[in-house]
Order: sequence, then C-alpha cells, then structure tokens
Amino acid sequence: MIMIGVAVFVGLKVTGPAMTGQGDTFLEDLRYQDITVRSTFGLNDKDLQQLNQKTGVEALEYGYNADLLIKDKEEVIRLQNMNEEISLTQVVAGNIPEKPGEILLDRDLMSEYKIGDTISFEQEEAKGEEESLLDRYDYTVSGFGINPEYITEGNKGSTTEGNGSLKGFAVTLKEHFKADKYSVARYRFENLEGIATSDPLYNRRIKDHQSEFQKLLRDRPKEKQDAMITEINDSIVTGQEEIRKGRRDLADGQQRLTDAQKEIDNARAAIENQMSQIRAMGAPIPGELTAREHALNTAQEELNENKAEYDREKKEADEDLQKAEEDIQEARENRNLIIEPSYNVDSRVDESSLYGYFTAAENLDIISNIFPVFFFLIAMLVSLTTMTRMIDEERIQVGTLKALGYSNNQISRKYLIYGAVASLIGTILGIIIGTKLISFYIARAYSVGYIFEDVKSSWRWDVNILALIVGLVCTSGVAYLVLRKSLRENAAALLRGKSPKGGTRIFLERITPLWTRLSFLHKVTMRNIFRYKKRMFMTIIGVAGCTALIFMGFAIRDSIKETMTKQFDQIIQYDFISVYNNNASDENIALYNEKIDKEKRIKQSTNIYMEEFQRNSTDGITQNITLISPEDAEAFKGYVNLRKPRTDEEIPLTNQGIVLTEKTAQIFNVKKDDLFTLYNNKGEEVKLKVADICEYYIGHYIFAAPAYLNTEWDENVEFNADMAITEDHNTDETDALLLEIMNLDAAAATINTETFQGYTNDLVESIDVMVYIIIIGASMLAFVVLYNLTNINVSERQRELSTIKVLGFYPKEVTAYVYRETMLLTIIGILAGYIIGYLMHKIILDFLMGDSQMMDPTLHASNFILSAGITLLFSVIVMLIVHRMLKRIDMVEALKAIE
Repeated sequence: MIMIGVAVFVGLKVTGPAMTGQGDTFLEDLRYQDITVRSTFGLNDKDLQQLNQKTGVEALEYGYNADLLIKDKEEVIRLQNMNEEISLTQVVAGNIPEKPGEILLDRDLMSEYKIGDTISFEQEEAKGEEESLLDRYDYTVSGFGINPEYITEGNKGSTTEGNGSLKGFAVTLKEHFKADKYSVARYRFENLEGIATSDPLYNRRIKDHQSEFQKLLRDRPKEKQDAMITEINDSIVTGQEEIRKGRRDLADGQQRLTDAQKEIDNARAAIENQMSQIRAMGAPIPGELTAREHALNTAQEELNENKAEYDREKKEADEDLQKAEEDIQEARENRNLIIEPSYNVDSRVDESSLYGYFTAAENLDIISNIFPVFFFLIAMLVSLTTMTRMIDEERIQVGTLKALGYSNNQISRKYLIYGAVASLIGTILGIIIGTKLISFYIARAYSVGYIFEDVKSSWRWDVNILALIVGLVCTSGVAYLVLRKSLRENAAALLRGKSPKGGTRIFLERITPLWTRLSFLHKVTMRNIFRYKKRMFMTIIGVAGCTALIFMGFAIRDSIKETMTKQFDQIIQYDFISVYNNNASDENIALYNEKIDKEKRIKQSTNIYMEEFQRNSTDGITQNITLISPEDAEAFKGYVNLRKPRTDEEIPLTNQGIVLTEKTAQIFNVKKDDLFTLYNNKGEEVKLKVADICEYYIGHYIFAAPAYLNTEWDENVEFNADMAITEDHNTDETDALLLEIMNLDAAAATINTETFQGYTNDLVESIDVMVYIIIIGASMLAFVVLYNLTNINVSERQRELSTIKVLGFYPKEVTAYVYRETMLLTIIGILAGYIIGYLMHKIILDFLMGDSQMMDPTLHASNFILSAGITLLFSVIVMLIVHRMLKRIDMVEALKAIE
C-alpha cells in the first residue's frame, strides 16, 4: 500500500518540475528570446531607431524571414538567417551553413531530404519592392536541426503562403537576403537572466517590458502609414513628371522631323522652280542645281532613316509610357490599400505551444497534490486495521513483557520498528517506481509533439523525504496510536484474552416491518456489520476511495473522447476559413469570389466577418479571442452549431448581443447579460453585451449577428472571410485547394480545422496516458484493500467461523456468511465512491486543460458500470481466495480456550 501511494505521489510530483526544468534548460541553452517585435510591413530604419532606445537589453538581434514554396510541391518553408546570439539553432545532423548556398533544414524534414541534396524554392518578390527577397533560390542541404521558435513537431505555425501551414523552418547565411527591411527583432533582457520561464516573477517582469515597448511604438503605426503614403505620392508625382517629360521629348522629336521635312520640301520646290524656268528658256541645267538636287535627295534619305528610327523609338517609348501609367495607377491602388501597420510585441509566454507545455507541467503539480491523498489515506486505513489486528493477536505477549518489567517505550519499539521498516521498504520501492517509471511515461506522453528530448526525472530529495514522512505516519504513527491504547491496560488485563464485543440492538431492529422480513442469516449479517463499526467504516472508506479513483479515471477518459466528438463532429461543421483583403482591387476580389463560388470541391460557403481581439486573463496571460459574424445568420447554423452547454437547445444570433464560448466565459468570469470588455489590435476598448453562452471546447470565440455589431460600432461590418465546407472532407484535397486560394492576390490567410484537430489529438493522447496510470494504480489499490480487510476479518473471527462449521454449515455457506457482509459494505463503498469520484472529476477538469481548452463534463453510464464492475471483480477474486482460506481453518485449534 505504501509503495503504491508513494509511487503515484512521487511520480506525479517530480514530473511537473522535471518538465519545466527540461523546458527551461532547453530554452536557455539555445538562448531563446524573451520578446520578439514584428511589424506588418517589416522593420525599417525609423523602427530600428525606436527599438534601439529600449533599456535593460542583454542582447538584441535583427533578422530576416521569408516564407517560400518548395519548387514543384505545395509545402511552405520559413527561411531565416542564421542567428548569432539569440534563438540559436541546434544541429542534430551535419553542419550549420558555412559557405554560400548552404542551408540547414528542420529536423522534421530528414525523411524527405538528406545531406548534400539540393532544395529549390519558388521565387517570390519582396512585397512593395521590385527586387527579390533573396539572391538565390537553390540551396545545398548541409545539415538538420531544431530551433526553440518551432518547439512542436508537425505543427510549425501558419503562413500567408501556400496552404496556410508551415512545413518547417530552414536557416542560411544572412548575406543571401536582399530585403531592405528586417522581419523581426529579438530581445533578451538583463533582469530576466537566470529566471525560469515558469517562474511567476518572469511573467511579471516580461509584462513590464511589453508595456515599455507599447509606449515606444505607440506613434509608429500612424507615422509609418503616413510615410508609406507620402513615399507612394512622391513616386506618383515623379512618375507623372517623367511621363510628361517623355511625351514632351516625343513631341519635340516629331516637331524636329516635321521642320526638317518642311525645309527639304521648300528647298526642293525652289530648285524645281529654277529648273523649270531654265528649261523654258531652252538653256542647259547648270551643274550647281543638279548638285543641290542630289544633296536634297541625300538629306531626304537621311531624314527618312531618322523618321524610321523615331517610329521605332516612339513605339518603345509609348510602351514604356503606357507601363509607367499602369504603374502609377497600381501605385494609386496600393496607396488605397495601405492601412496602419500593426506592431506585435510577443513574449515567450505568449507563444501558445510553449505556454501549453508549461501549463501542462503546472497542472501536473496541482494534480499531484490531489490523487496521492487518496492513496495515502487508504494506506493509512489499511495500516490501522493491520496494526490493530497484529497488536490484538499479540496481546498476551505484550502483557507478559509488561509483567516482566519492560517499559512501555521498550515494548512499543518493536512495533514502531516493524512499521518503520515496512514503510521504508515500501517508500524506497515507490520512489524508484515513481521517479523512473511513472514519471518517465507521464512526461513522455505530455512531451509528444514537442522537440524536447525525453524528459529525465531527477531524484527530488524534498519529495522523497516528504513521502518517507507520510509513509512513516501511515505505519509507525498508526501503530503508536493503536499501541498506546493497549499499553494503558495493566499486565493482568492484557494476559487475559480480549472479551468479544457484546451484541446490541441495532437501528434496523426498530424498523419492525423491515426487520421481520429479513431471514435469520441476513439478521446476523446486519448485527455483525454494526458490531464491528471500525471495520465497517474502513471497508466503506477504502472501497469508496478506490472506486472514486477508478470512476474519475474512466470519466476523464470519456470526457476527452466526447470532447473530440462534440467539437469536431457536432459543433464545427466547416472545413476551412479563407480570409481575403477587402482593400484589394475589384478585379482581384472578383477573381477570389469566382474561385470560392465556382470551385467544385467546395460544397457550400458563407461570407463572414472575422477579427482578433485580446484580453488578459486573471493570471496576466494575453488571450486571443476571435470574433466571427456571419452575413447570413440562418445559414450559419450549417457551419457552426451554436447550442447551450450539454443540451441540444439551439442559440440563435440576434441583435440583442453576442454569443460567448463557455471556456471564455469561465476564465473571464462573465455571465449572461454582462458587458464583456476586450481590446482590438489598436488597443482600443470594445464592450459587447453577452446574450448567451454556447458549448465550445477549443479556443476563445465570440459569435455575433452583423445587425448587433452595426448598432454598437461607428462603422458597419465589412465581411472579410469565407467559411466553407468541402465536398468529400479529404485532407489532401483541402490542402491543395487552400494552396490555390492562397495564390490569389486577394487572399490573405487560410485556417484549416484539420490543423487544430491534430494539435488537440496530441494533447488528448498525452492526458490519456496519465488517466490509465491512475486507473491501474487505483485497481491495484482496490484489490489490496479488499484482500487485506477481508483477511483480517477472517483472522479475527476464526472461533466464530469454526463454531458455525461445527454446527453443520457447508464451506459455501461459511463463505457466504462472511462475504455477505463484505459484499454489502463494498456496494455501499461503491455508491459513496460515485459521489467522491464525481467531485474529483469536476475538480480535475478545471486543472487538466489549459486556458484555451476545456473538456466535456458529462458523465456516462459506462463510468459507473466499469468502476463498479472492476471493484466487484476484485471482490469476487478475493472471495475465491477467502473461500480456500476458510476451508483450511483448523476448527480444533481455533476453539481451544484462550487460557
């Protein structure tokens, strides 16, 4: 019993710190950034001037990113320059890029490429620039590695390229990037050195740094927007001036050709006039006129050549001018698209995957304070029963020792040492099993999907000593309490056998209609149960505790499965969301709409408005909340099934307020009819009335009718996305479709529900392992409790059982005589276990999932049946063992007088 309790306690207690320690060590070894700063249009020189003013900086590094499509594939790689000080890449095979043209790929791509292979990317032009982002797009693979910015395997993040999901990352030399703006600024701070990410002090200080960045960059969005518009206006003015100058040059050239032709024509007319007069006079044509005529012909030929050259150059110039006019028109359109850029200041605790990992570790630490309590409590009860029986059996020996002059302390020493040795052995075995086995499997389950190596649990001496102390209390402490009562009696009393408890009237006897209908043996059973009250309560409490743990384990397992079914089969009906740019040109938007409307792989779609909001939870973590407002509220029912929690009652979208998801309402303590305050990307406060709360398990969402938002906001809602259902729900087909959509100029981003489902599946599988460990441990506990208590019951009542055997009871009847009591107490314990298990299930669900997920709390009949069935199964197994014990009772020895 002590071994099982200690194993569960130590296993759970060391796993959380081991996980956080592994995570912190990994992040510090690779010098993971404390804060990153990004902007919609990159970081220019003015941005860098502001960012360089931040104080308390231990290290600052600017970097480039480029999301590139692999040539002839639908996969997107995020290529970034190799960092020197912050967020270093750890090489797992090969070497870091050292020569131009070398590239290191994500470890997840080792199955597709090998060192020495060539990887080629589709060329992408820098946004707003004529030149490309890179000076080359073909690279040689030099190695593979991992990077702390991409800590999950498979889910590397989202992108605006390809199908919207990153396949992995890659790093190359900084010299290959040609962009004139940095993509990201990475910071590490002096006052955060040596502080673990999981430490609350880290969270407080990082929030202070984020606030300072917000002040530094407060005016930059407007300044940057104005500067970009001014730059475009200047380019338009310059372009228009160049066009005017080009047209003037063409006109001047045409005029010069016209004037030259006119001069030649006038000169030719004069010569012809003179020659006509000379011919009329019958005189010969002078050689001078013939020479002049020849010169004019030569000049005409030269002029004709100049005209031909002018025509050629004019055609090219007209094309250039036409292109310039188109560029100016495009610049005007781009100017209209420019919005205030956003500046994202993200800390490492804002990274969802990293936050989820550390939250899971914290939750394990909380759970470790709940489960082992039941194991130790049951161990204490069993120890109490065992030590009581042991001391009662050695009552005469204790009396003899007292009569011989041994002190109470000397007599107690034997039993205390006995309990201490048992506790010590059980504790040592439990510590080894918990630290090296249970902790290993739980940590590995929770680390599935992360790039960390297997978490290594170290010996936690504080936990081990605490486990030893609790173990000693459960054995030696209990032995001392039991022994103290016996040692109060004198030697003469102890040398006499302990008188059996006398029978008394029980409460049931006073209920005459019920009592008179009980058979003789059933009446005996009832009297025996109440006669040994201590054993009755111990059996009930022990069975209740074991049943509660088993019940809770199965309930959590079913909650996990039910959550997945309800979220992705019943609530979410759509397959993807495609976000488009409202400010794109009419032509581009028309092409986008045509793709959505006429695509055969799309079964149906609806227009929605989608926007991200933020609000800090009670623990200071920024939570992203997505607002979705459908154009057609009635049709929206076919995409998202809004219903009240645990019921099928439909929730309509009305102009009375928003519909808030259940988890969001819980963590912000919001109720129906409350005003819910949140903040948009500009930091502006938005207040919305909560009309209802809906069932939803993954993420934070707000659903609202456009009519309500139009009345609350100064501007009407502009729909900016499409929610779609595909024909066959095929993952590969959906990925290909999203790639085609993202290739459209108006498309901004895509969201694939399959991605979220995969991430949630990984989380669910990790929890499943812990649940099965609890079920197995609780089942073992149930068997030990039932066997121990039943064995003691038989040992204490050997005289009584021998008597009824002498009176003619058959072996089966003797077993039924004993086990009728145990079975009845077991059933009562099971019923009590249901209540305790229900409460534990409710408490654990609040701690087990992170801030953005929840599990379905609904209980199923199988939870009750399986937990009761396992307990009853062990009860039957124990009964079979006891049956053999009863058959071997030596009636003669048992019926001998104690004296």
